[in-house]
Parts: sequence; C-alpha cells; structure tokens
Amino acid sequence: MGDCASAGNSIVRARAAIPFANAKASAKVDIADPEPLIKTLEPGGCPKNGTRVISVGGGPRGESRAMAEMELLRLHRADFDRIQKLGGTYNIETVIIERKGEESIGRGNGWGDEHGTGTANTGAEACKLTANSRGLLDYSARFANYLGDNHKRLVEESKDHPVISTLLNRALDGTYGPKGVLETGFATMTRAQQGMEELQRFRQARSETMELFPFYHLHVMTNTSVEKVDISSPQRPMLSLADAHSAQAKGVLVGNTVRLNTGTTLSSPVSDAVVSEHSFIQAMNPQALKEFLAGKNLLDEAGQVKSATKLALGGSGLSAYDQLLALVPLMSLFVSDDAAPLGYKVCKDAKAKYQGAITFISNTPGKWIPPRHANDPAWRQESESLSNAKEQHALRLHNQGEEEFRSWGVLTDASVAATLGMVPKDVRQEGLSTEELLRAQYASSVQSAQKLAKARHLSGKARAQAIDESTRTLEGARRQANLSTVIGFGMEPRLKEAFEEMARMAPLTFDGQKGYLIHRAQVKSITEPGTEIAKDNAELLKRFNTVMTDVTSSPMVVHATVPMLFESGIATYMSGSYDGFKGDGVERSLSFTGHDGAKASFDAFIVSPTFNRVEEPAIASLTGQVKAADPRIPDIGEVTMNRRILAKNGQPTQLEDYSLNGKGAPVPGTRSKSYIFSTDVNNRESATDVAPGLAYRRMAQEHLAAAGFKDPVGKVESLYQTYFPSDEAYAAEVSRFAPHFDAAMIKAEFLKAAELAAHDDAKGFKVLTHAARSASTVKTRAALLELPFKEAVRAKLNALPVDRSRAGSDKPDLHREQQEVVDRYREASRNYADALAEKPTFTPASNAAYHRRFVDVPLEIHRKVYKEAFVLAEGRLKKNGMRKFRGKSCTIL
Repeated sequence: MGDCASAGNSIVRARAAIPFANAKASAKVDIADPEPLIKTLEPGGCPKNGTRVISVGGGPRGESRAMAEMELLRLHRADFDRIQKLGGTYNIETVIIERKGEESIGRGNGWGDEHGTGTANTGAEACKLTANSRGLLDYSARFANYLGDNHKRLVEESKDHPVISTLLNRALDGTYGPKGVLETGFATMTRAQQGMEELQRFRQARSETMELFPFYHLHVMTNTSVEKVDISSPQRPMLSLADAHSAQAKGVLVGNTVRLNTGTTLSSPVSDAVVSEHSFIQAMNPQALKEFLAGKNLLDEAGQVKSATKLALGGSGLSAYDQLLALVPLMSLFVSDDAAPLGYKVCKDAKAKYQGAITFISNTPGKWIPPRHANDPAWRQESESLSNAKEQHALRLHNQGEEEFRSWGVLTDASVAATLGMVPKDVRQEGLSTEELLRAQYASSVQSAQKLAKARHLSGKARAQAIDESTRTLEGARRQANLSTVIGFGMEPRLKEAFEEMARMAPLTFDGQKGYLIHRAQVKSITEPGTEIAKDNAELLKRFNTVMTDVTSSPMVVHATVPMLFESGIATYMSGSYDGFKGDGVERSLSFTGHDGAKASFDAFIVSPTFNRVEEPAIASLTGQVKAADPRIPDIGEVTMNRRILAKNGQPTQLEDYSLNGKGAPVPGTRSKSYIFSTDVNNRESATDVAPGLAYRRMAQEHLAAAGFKDPVGKVESLYQTYFPSDEAYAAEVSRFAPHFDAAMIKAEFLKAAELAAHDDAKGFKVLTHAARSASTVKTRAALLELPFKEAVRAKLNALPVDRSRAGSDKPDLHREQQEVVDRYREASRNYADALAEKPTFTPASNAAYHRRFVDVPLEIHRKVYKEAFVLAEGRLKKNGMRKFRGKSCTIL
C-alpha cells in the first residue's frame, strides 16, 4: 500500500510493532471446511459491529485485497486503537472462496506450480510511478528477499533450462543493476516461483494479523464453487455454494459486499472433440506435457521427443512462449552460452534432430508479440517526441476520447519514425511475413542486448547512457510511446516534471488517475453502449490492440527462442484457424489446412486455454437479475462507481464486478465490441493496483460499524459523492486544454500529409517533422509548398543516376521520377488543406460523461473518505461518551 506513504513515521513504528517476517513455507492457511464455517458465519445475516466482504475467487485479485486490508490494519493501528478506547467494537470478516485447493490461494490459474516454465514480465510500471506499494504489497522488496533466500535452490531448479537460468543470472550479473545486487524490476522468475512467494507471504501475513488483531477474521474456503449469486436483496448478496468436485450443495452465504474476482476462467479453444483427443490444452505444466507426449508414444527411452515427431503450437502471443518453454527441456533445444548475445544458443544436436519439428499456427500472419527492450514509460530516445502529455490529455477530453486512438496514433508512430530514421509505415512493419518479422525482431534484440552488455562494465552517467541506448530500437521506442499512451501521460522524457505540471493543470481530470485508471477509461469511453463512437469502434479497438501488443511484449531473453528456432530450421509457421485441424490423419494423428490451402500433418497440437467469462457459473447466474449495460448483451450488468453492479431496476447493489465481464463482448451482427470497462482484468499487477484503495474503503466502513452506524456501507458510499468536481470547476479546468487540442490535431493532420509526401524517403520525412513541432498551420503548410518542395525535389534529382545514351533502359526516368515527387507533395498539400478545413472544434465531454468512464476511484479519494469516516466514527463515540457521563448521578461529599 505504497500510497500510504503519508503515514510518515507511523510506518516505521508500525513495522517495529508488528514485524512481518520473511515468508515461511511452514506457515499454513488453516483452511476451514465450508459447511461448518458457513454455520459459524450465520449465513442469514452479517456480523454485528462489522461487515462481511466475500471474494468469489482466491487468485491474485482476492488475495491481494486481503493483503491490502492486513497492511492497512498495520499502518493505521492507532486509528483502530483510538476507536476501541472510545468504546467502539470491531468485528471484521473477510471470506475468500476458491474453487481450487489450498495451494492456489494468491495464484489462481496463472501462477500455480503447473506454470513451472512460464515466465513473468517486469513489475507494474504504473505501480512504480505512484509508489503504490509498501510492506505487504512491496513486491520489489518481497521478490528480492525471496530470491536472496532461495537463490541456490532456484539456480538448481533451472540448471537444465537455459532460458530460465539466463533470466535468473541476469538478475545478478550487472545487466540491469549493480553486479551482485538482485534486480527484480525485470523478468527474473517463473510464474510458479512468484506464485509460491505469494502463497507463502499470504500464509504468514494471515497468521500474524489474526493474532495481532483478534477482531479481524480472514476465512478461506477452498474446493468450493459459487454456483449462483442472488441479488434480490441488493444490499445483501447471497451466494449458493457447492463442492467444486462433487457439485454437492454446501449451503448459502450472505455478505455486506461480494466481489466477483473470477479473472481468468478458462476454456478450450478447440471445439472438435476428436482433435481435442490429440491436443494438450491446459496450463503448460512440463511434467503433464511430458506425460501427454509419452501417452502418444512420442518420447524416446531418454524421455526426449522423438526425432520424427511433428508438433503444432498455437498462437503468436505470450501463450505461444508458455508452450515452447514447456517443450524446451523435452527437446534439449538450447545450451547456455555467456558469449551469445542473449545468453544461450540453439543446441547443435537439436538442430540436426528436429528439423521442421515445430510449427506455430495463428490466424494473424505477419503479427508476433514483440520483444521487450524498454521497461519504463519514459521517452528515452535520441530525438524528442512530437507531442506531449498536455496534448494527449486534450485528445482524451474531447468527445469520447476517440482521438487518443486516431490522431495520437499518428503522433506516436511519427515520433518513433523520426527518432529512428524511418517512415511511419516502417514503424508499423507493414507487409512483413511472419518469418521476416521474427528476423527483424531478433536483430533488434541483439542490438539491445549488446548495449546492455556494454553497460555492465560502466558506471554513473556512462552506464545510464548505455542503458538508454539499449532502448533505442524499434521495439524499445514503440513500447515507450505506447506504454506512456495507455498509462495516460504522453511521450515525456522527464516524468516527475511532467506529472507535476499536469497535476497543476488538471487536478480534477488527471491527477490521481494516471496509470491503470486512465488505461481502463480509454477503452470504456469508446465502447460505451448507446454512444455514436461505439456503433462502429472496430478500427479504434484495432489500434488499441496494436498498442497493447507492444505494452505486453515478451521478455527479450525469452522472445529470442522463437526466431532462433526459425533460423535453425527447427520451427516454421502456418496461417490458419484452429478449425483447420481434423482428426483424420493417416501418417499422423492430425491433419491441418491453412488459410492459403497449404496442408500439413501433426502428431499432436499443443495450445493454451483461453479466457471465457461465460464458463463461470456465478457470472452466468446474473442474467435477468441485472440491468444490462447493452441490451444486445443481456448477461453483462452495468457497473457504477467502485464497480457496483446495477440491479435490473437500476439501483446499485453491493455486488462488485472484477470478473472477465470487464473485457466486454462483441456486439452480434457488428464489428464492434461493447462495454469494456476493465480490459486489464486478467493482469495480476492491476489487481495490486486496485487493492489499496479498496482496503481504505472497506476500513472506512468498519470504523462506522464499530461506532454503531446502522448502514456503514451505504454511508461510506455517500461520502464519495462529495469528492467529485462541480460542473463549473470541471469546465474551467478542461478549457485550459483547448489550445493543446488544436496543436495535437494540426500536428497529426500534417504528419499524415508528410507521410504521403515523403513516401519511402526517411530523411525527407524527418525534415518535415521539424515543421510539425511548431503546430503552426503557416509553417506546416509552407513545408509542403514552394521552396521546401523545390529543394527536396532538386536534391532528389541530383542524386538520381541518369544514362541518357540508353533510351528505354532500366535506369530511372528523370522526368517521370520528378513528376511522381511533385504529385505526392501536391496531393499531400491538398489533403492537408482539406483536413484543416474540417478539423473539429475542441468539444470536451460533459463532467458526468467523463467521470462515467472511470469505474474505479483514485486512491487519494479513497484516503479522504477513510479519514472522513474515521472522524465521523470518533465524533459519534465521543458524543455517546459525553451522554453517558452526563447521565451518571453525582454525589457530593
């Protein structure tokens, strides 16, 4: 709960008073059996002098919120002591319900032991920027402790997997930080290892917290499924529980608040039952995969994949790497090599044994998850970007923020092109085949790795410069541009200064919202049902998906595995749908037909499960009970502030939606998607981002309950309303961004014209971008006319080789070439003039419409509500105490 930093020295005192030791494997969750626990918890009611919050799902979302509550108790112990001294009584109940077993608490479907070779990306950049972690949520410190305590064991576990061992080595070898000092801000551990740390820390914290705070009751029900949610009593949602394995009913449980934390409900992407028989479709557990392949008689006596085996792997994103990393030890594909740019290389024996053994299959040829060369959102490129945070925010405020996907996309692509000496279409890597794209990505990774290798031997400013240079690749520049885009503050090189300036200019619409809040709001705004933009948002979402491909990316060391295998001939690619698989193989078990008609046969298909919200019974049970956000998609309920689902009469309930519903759904019969209010719902780091605020909100309710307020939950919700701006204050703030909107639109329209004029001339494009920086219509128009045009043409003509003695030769035709350049500039100039004439006037969204985009509340508002609730509770107890004192008889002696 890093934004608890305002507690100042009380943090130090709290930590001294309540020492949370390093996670111990021996600490137990002490799981309760559901049936007797339900009876103990009085299923028909809720605790007196307290509330009951139920988490449906014990993965990272449910667990991190309990951790945040325990952290708040620790940091604000003085508040709880004060209320108790005044006569208040606490009875706080948190219940976590998990379908899987004890070992899945805090791990869910993505961080369990079955992900022994699946890797995790870096820590959350947004969390770093907001200092959103201290103590129990300080993941950087926690992972460093865990790595330090378990380093020898982790090294031993990874010794037979060169890719994972390289990640671990580079956490210490000086690549990212001082040599010998653990650096956890980059991909270091597997998801299974991080999940184990999470489970152990939870066990420890739960045990110590419940001992130190007897009024805090954290119950955990495992192997339990929520089969139905009943919101007929909106302020007391009721859950019907069953044994997750036998489906035997276990009773019902009522909560003051119920949170749907089912973030990664899984299903199979293969519909053909015969194909499924020959497919491995589950978490990429190396041991389970080995058993599957052995069952298909595809392993030799040494437990290695046989040389003649043909395997198909599904996808071109991060899940494809999960599949490959699980296969690596079963094929001995790589060997460690410190001299190699990425720390390992393809094994010679594997190259000879497995030619053409692996085929990646996806629906998107020429698309592949890129390598991650940049790990923070600051613009660290050689040339300044062509736009800034103020201009991006202005585009966000206009209408539904659609220009963040249109015009801002032009500005980011052009900024990357200008600094790297490209034209924008090269930035987008248009027209490349999958194989060509992978070669380009690998060459870029080698360049970045070489710069990092150089940095290991440097210090101070020289080292910082080398690290900055390691990001000056196409993938590095794109990620810096696009990460800063989704977090909401433009391509700024000096983040602290940019944040401070934006906070002064936009305290109501930016400050406290940058990061995940803006990330969610960007997409909700263009998918809001009933709005004009949402009628056809396919192109806007296509741009968003392009941006997110760069943001998610793959750890560079991991990404290199695929292009290495392509280069060695072990891997290849086919474009097609999974429906192209048939279980009618003759020589092999499966046949496959690609989009282009190409055919292949495979012994097995290895593919990761997909997320599917409708597979979750708790979600499905809401149909008909909720107000549909979009009538065309009746099973997704509309949510209001703090993600409270609206009942079918439109009233807010105490059921909160953190499920896969947040990803919205396709609108039948259209290309659009509707009501995406949390596109990051399956992101583990977004869970920890929300958790601290929810802890403040929850404990604000507990203070009121302890002081005897009849409806502490409703009272706290009402307090939030006072912290949103008036229409007048909102209008005054957004008006400041009108000139920045005009500047951004002028730049974007000019850069589109500049791209047309320059065509393939990267130098010419960069020259034109100098005019764009001015955002002056006079200067930008001049750049496309007269003297600049004549100079550009003259320079091009002088550089053209001409052989006048060979009529009809293959040498360029001087006059034809000249005319083509002239025509491009003229067309670009006309297009630009038309665009300026049609340029929209800055039209900010209304106060209500803008804030409707935000389903979560800024942490600072949560804090203010907490403080106000504490004052109310304290005041009531003091008043009650005075009444008791006055009511006592007094005898004078």
